[in-house]
Amino acid sequence: MDNNIRKIVHAFRNALVIAADTRSYQCFHMHRWSELNNFPYGCCDLASNFLGKYLEENGYAPEIIFVNCPDEVSQFIGAHVFVRLGNYYIDITRNQFNDFNGRVLIENEYGTLAGLMKKIKRIDPSDVIERKVDISAARMPAYELYNFIKNIADVLMKES
Repeated sequence: MDNNIRKIVHAFRNALVIAADTRSYQCFHMHRWSELNNFPYGCCDLASNFLGKYLEENGYAPEIIFVNCPDEVSQFIGAHVFVRLGNYYIDITRNQFNDFNGRVLIENEYGTLAGLMKKIKRIDPSDVIERKVDISAARMPAYELYNFIKNIADVLMKES
């Protein structure tokens, strides 16, 4: 994966942290704030779709991966969402689970996320869903919150 993509991923994750931790007074009233409020816990769908949207706006074609993980595959992960970009998997909320401490996980098609998907598919292929980027949950448009975070990420990208 090229360094520009890595830079985008890290800047965007940092923007999520800034919004949740130090700028919450500016965005707590926005739709889907309740998901971001506990970042990275319980907001993998929001964070991954927001990252996917940001990658799209920077000329990339990401996909969103949803996994429903049975206990026999992992006792830590119930359901989880992350991004696929070509042959790479990007997870910016993986540290919400007790078995991973890193802030950002970027792996190729032979890494732990790809392995996790294969194990889940062996048990039930319908528990791995590939979908398009969508930043709005059911009847909850998140464009205002996304644009708020995007603006922070844009500033971080310019500073680096």
